[in-house]
Amino acid sequence: MKPPLTPPYLFVVFSVSSVLLSLVAFGNDLSMHGVKVAALDLVSMMIPAVFAWIAGTLPLKTYKPALNVASGKDVSPAFFH
Repeated sequence: MKPPLTPPYLFVVFSVSSVLLSLVAFGNDLSMHGVKVAALDLVSMMIPAVFAWIAGTLPLKTYKPALNVASGKDVSPAFFH
């Protein structure tokens, strides 16, 4: 399996938009239905928020960080022991 050529920008944008839409739904449910229904929106906001936070901490570069980074065709160092 080949690694992706570009960082997963669409997944990050999708998760951030999902968080924003859940935030809008939270405000709407809080004003219309009460705290119990609005709490479900907070729960549904957690998973995409955690994904966006983790994706934001990873380096999103399309190139290798150094020239000596191994590729899929290189031999594993475990064979040398």
